[in-house]
Amino acid sequence: MHILDDPAVGRRLRRFLARAERLDPMPEETIRAEARAVDAAGRVGDAPAEAVEAMVRFEHRFGGIAYKLIVGNPITYGLRRRPTARVTQEG
Repeated sequence: MHILDDPAVGRRLRRFLARAERLDPMPEETIRAEARAVDAAGRVGDAPAEAVEAMVRFEHRFGGIAYKLIVGNPITYGLRRRPTARVTQEG
């Protein structure tokens, strides 16, 4: 469930999100087809299955949410461009 549609979201967060705009999220098929991973040496390869699943879950929950700041450009959450995971020692 997308965060803007979640009835369990608290009152304070709901007031904040009331000013948010919802853009089109990246389709799940695109994430699965284009997901990649970059290791510490900068090598690009296929993203591990667990990273792809995390990208899909993230996009379902937060994809396309945007809100304006007092100054500057809006902040946008979600996968933009090509979905990429960074592989680190921490996982």
